[in-house]
Amino acid sequence: MITCIFMQNPRFQRGRMTTEFLTPRFVGPRFHSGTLPLAVARDLAAYEDLVRELAKSLYLKENSGRRRVPKGFDAAFSLHLREITDGSSKPHLVRVVAGAVLAAVTGADYFEQARDLIAVTVTAVADSQPIPESFDKKLLSRFNNFGASLKAGEYVDLAPPSFPPAHLTLESRKRLVLAGAKVYTRELVVTGEINEVDFRTRTFRMRELDDRTFRINFDPQYDEMVRSANGRNRVVVHVRAVGHFDAHDTLEGPLDIQELTFFNNLELFGKIEGLLDYAAECGQESTLNVTGLYEVAELICDTFPDEVPLPLVAHTPDCNLFFEWIRDTHRVSAETNLSTKAITLQYVDLQTGNSADMEADLSSEGLAKFYEFIAKWV
Repeated sequence: MITCIFMQNPRFQRGRMTTEFLTPRFVGPRFHSGTLPLAVARDLAAYEDLVRELAKSLYLKENSGRRRVPKGFDAAFSLHLREITDGSSKPHLVRVVAGAVLAAVTGADYFEQARDLIAVTVTAVADSQPIPESFDKKLLSRFNNFGASLKAGEYVDLAPPSFPPAHLTLESRKRLVLAGAKVYTRELVVTGEINEVDFRTRTFRMRELDDRTFRINFDPQYDEMVRSANGRNRVVVHVRAVGHFDAHDTLEGPLDIQELTFFNNLELFGKIEGLLDYAAECGQESTLNVTGLYEVAELICDTFPDEVPLPLVAHTPDCNLFFEWIRDTHRVSAETNLSTKAITLQYVDLQTGNSADMEADLSSEGLAKFYEFIAKWV
């Protein structure tokens, strides 16, 4: 596991020897902002595992009479993150080894050989050249984990000093994995609605806004969220998942969920948020209570009943919210004050002129009265 250390003496401290190992360079818009995405930490940990396993493979190939690596071999390799430079694009990885372990492990440095072989292999694939014979094909599947955080247009340069560029991209990662397996993994983000759940097999079917459907595996931690969102067409579900794809990018089997979030009444939220545009157009940004707007939007959208029709959303001249429902001859309106959170409701029968008024607020009891009033007439 990669850990982060900040040492006054970069070579030796408290019986530990430290040496520079690699400074990978991440390139892409996300890495120019002065921050490093946390997902990169998983990539670096996967890189450490790949180096370790490849070093074992190299040792056993060179020492064909042995079935195992020497005692202490694994302990001779541990990567630490010392610093990040060039904004957020260059994490400096150092190798930290206890003095006693270093003394026990002698001979060729298979970990540096593995580092160099990874760079050579990545370069070969990028140049459409064969993968070096010395790279154990069974280990190519580990690129499913290493490089998983990369997005389109990004790459990580794994070249040690004096080596030519070794750019690992989404495409080269895919080719590396498929050189040793029939499928590779890739992250997907799916947005849509859940319309079928099977708790026995722990899968649900999700339909995207463009009508594509996906079968997704989920863990027990998502049970309540999945149950709450199932079959509700006003709930927009956002899933980050990992899928298995063949060489033609055809999805093989269900997706494996990584993260699930959902939004109640996202369409309604967007209409309410549109008040920001109105205020800007009218030069009333200073008049609009932006905090109050989002508080009202979240409260109403989180609690709005599925059985109540969605309203038309407008604004008042003083930048408050105005909702309206019209059904046959019935008209219901609700003006919501963004500062006081007071709701003024009015019902009018457009044919007879009969009317009714009511005051409510955004408390639990007030919202219940609000929805009951609307449901009564529309």
